[in-house]
Amino acid sequence: MFVYGALADDVTPLPLLDVIPREPIIRGYNLFATTTNPERQAAAVGFISAGLTSGQLKPRIARTFTFDNIIEAHRYLEKNEHIGRIVVTV
Repeated sequence: MFVYGALADDVTPLPLLDVIPREPIIRGYNLFATTTNPERQAAAVGFISAGLTSGQLKPRIARTFTFDNIIEAHRYLEKNEHIGRIVVTV
């Protein structure tokens, strides 16, 4: 499970009765441990760049919209049913 946007003050709901029987191992990751350390950030950028260049990492695009359909793109985004990125071409 990834919780994105944990900087908000809102409580993050977690369905404990569904999660506990699965006995998950929960590990935290702090983005700032990488982005505020120049050496770690350079290593991360190198890893991602190499993966994209070699084709091992491929961005998943859920759907592409033209700029003229930006309202439809935003509605699609708000549904939160997509997996991957939403691309708007200009």
